[in-house]
Amino acid sequence: MMRAIGAVLIGVAVLTSACQQKSRDLTEQEKKTVMNTTTDLKPRCVGRYLIDLPGDVRSAGVVKLQGVIVDFSSKTQEQFEHDMEQLEVELKATKSPTGYRYLYEYGKVRNIDHSRYFVSLGSRASPSDAVRFIEAYKWDRGYQIKLNIDAVDFLHSEDRDQPWLNDLPVKNDVPEKSRRVFDLLEKLEGRRDDVIPTQPGACFVGGFLPGKAVSEDEEIQSFFALPDKPDVGFSIETFGNMKPGDTLLRRIKDETVSYALKAAEGRFLRTGSFDTVGGMKAEESLIAALTVDTPPVHGFRFSLETNYASGAASPYLLLDMDVGASNFFTKGEPVTKASLTEGEAIALWDAVSRTLRRRPNAF
Repeated sequence: MMRAIGAVLIGVAVLTSACQQKSRDLTEQEKKTVMNTTTDLKPRCVGRYLIDLPGDVRSAGVVKLQGVIVDFSSKTQEQFEHDMEQLEVELKATKSPTGYRYLYEYGKVRNIDHSRYFVSLGSRASPSDAVRFIEAYKWDRGYQIKLNIDAVDFLHSEDRDQPWLNDLPVKNDVPEKSRRVFDLLEKLEGRRDDVIPTQPGACFVGGFLPGKAVSEDEEIQSFFALPDKPDVGFSIETFGNMKPGDTLLRRIKDETVSYALKAAEGRFLRTGSFDTVGGMKAEESLIAALTVDTPPVHGFRFSLETNYASGAASPYLLLDMDVGASNFFTKGEPVTKASLTEGEAIALWDAVSRTLRRRPNAF
């Protein structure tokens, strides 16, 4: 994807209007394409924000809360129960080639209906019997919610009497991390993408975590792609615990940006700052360049950043739009051409990016 032009060009923009180009008028065909793409924009809840996207977008997401990886997938209750039974059978039958015990704990999570948890080595190839992999599952509102985190337990390891263990600050964090996972599992809810919560909390693709924004340890990434143009995708990322080293509009000062643009046959289409409809002050960079697909495609990477101070009540936010780049929605099929022209891409970006706003009562 174009993010690999990427470590240099993500969020890169120029400081002066001299580097900006005047947009040309759209052709009649381009106007028709833009109208078909933008007339049915619908609000989507991402983290604690809202953004209007084409109503038929496909979605996926990655979530990390308090160090715990969270995943949501649409599933019937019957399929969930069947899968949990199969997983238990599979884990019980798994043997470590080194002779280590593989499955250490399993069962229902507290008093949560339709839930299971497992504590295991996590991999047959584990080099130590102190390694633990905690995974927990719950079915709620048509979704399977899966949580997992790595842990260690040297107190019950064959190395428990080794003198070097005295230098370890934590010898067994399984109980603490299990509580963390169970506490989250208790709170998390399944959620359809078109449901906009009215109470405080954070949204993910397929789920929702109710509660005030008190923890900075929320990392939420949501991905959306057009069904008829899978190379056109939006990525929205929020971080409560990350502060970028510099603003988007200042990164152009690095001379490596010019080198990267030249190597990618790239150019800036537009840069600057603006206020979204929700009053958020944002900086943007619109770039045309070759993607890193094989073979490369002339495509676009448009980026926006806001909330540089970051924090629980105002997470640092990045919005990207790629055109002509492969992603997991393209399912391995090569992208041979960007499915939007420059004018169409800019018009879609303007229609979507300006709608970014805080969700009422989210924090």
